[in-house]
Amino acid sequence: MNRLLLFFIFIYLPFSVFPQGIWKTYTREDGLAGDTIRCITQDKLGNYWLASRLAGLSKLDTNGVFTNYMNTDSTVSIYDIEIDSLNNKWFAYGTRDGQLIGDYVVKFDDSSYTYYEPVGGQSSNVSYTCLGQDSFGQIWCGNVMSGWTLWFDSMDWHVFIVPGSGLYTLITDIKTDRNGKLYFTHSRGISTLDSYIYMNGMIEDIAFDRQNRMWFGGGWGLGMYDEKNWYSYSIEDSLLFDSVRAVAVDSSNNIWFSYGSSIHGVSKFNGKQFFHYNQEDGLASNNVWDIYVDRKGDIWFGTNRGVCVLHDTTSTSIQNIMKPDKLLNGFVLFQNYPN
Repeated sequence: MNRLLLFFIFIYLPFSVFPQGIWKTYTREDGLAGDTIRCITQDKLGNYWLASRLAGLSKLDTNGVFTNYMNTDSTVSIYDIEIDSLNNKWFAYGTRDGQLIGDYVVKFDDSSYTYYEPVGGQSSNVSYTCLGQDSFGQIWCGNVMSGWTLWFDSMDWHVFIVPGSGLYTLITDIKTDRNGKLYFTHSRGISTLDSYIYMNGMIEDIAFDRQNRMWFGGGWGLGMYDEKNWYSYSIEDSLLFDSVRAVAVDSSNNIWFSYGSSIHGVSKFNGKQFFHYNQEDGLASNNVWDIYVDRKGDIWFGTNRGVCVLHDTTSTSIQNIMKPDKLLNGFVLFQNYPN
């Protein structure tokens, strides 16, 4: 009788237990604004913010309650979120169906919205692809097909030409490493404020581990830079697909990444071995757009069927990363680029 009772309790728990951990999925039925989640982050009060395509924005508060914003129009999409030092939420905001670009940069202080068009004057002329924040707390935004970015000094926006970019360069990500150094990823590679450091085509996302090694995804697989050499991991190294979309580092220093496809799910690299997860393992969908690690160490996956949370019970702390036998081809180091 006790075993039967325990069985029914397990069936009705609001999460699923798998060998690698405990999974939980949120969808529209749970209060989420939309089921295609492009970006996830956590503010300074512990609330989660989830950006959806064609459905606006959702906040999941610390009591587990959803509040939706900007979702009165079904064409509203949020493509990236950044939280500043005052807990303001910044969004790359767009209203055009089917395009991964934003018309405005929006600041939300939990009560009112401020809309910015940093350059141009016509929203149709300027489109924003991603947001970032430097070590001084200044907000940056990337532009589509121009090679330039903009940064905000709390009063005005300023143009910055990314080293190594050109007229048709798409800025995809802006992040700082653990030492506060600012990096830009784009359709031609990776740049810093003063140099074009890596050239090998489109780079989608970057993340930094505890040793400040840079991990990044591209159309050829997963890359790593240890401040001395560049390395690559591909299908030959047990990846499922030679295109990596999103990259994150968890609290145990494992590397998580998703693929640029709708069928391969996500993978984890613990320094020696790759582990793969899909819908059969508890993932909401195999099409994963974003990966975020929260303050508790739980891992969030933005998919096209809602957001999925994993409490990983298999992670162990690692320090050393196994390096592949081959160096990454295509590395180019230029002199300082004049801006």
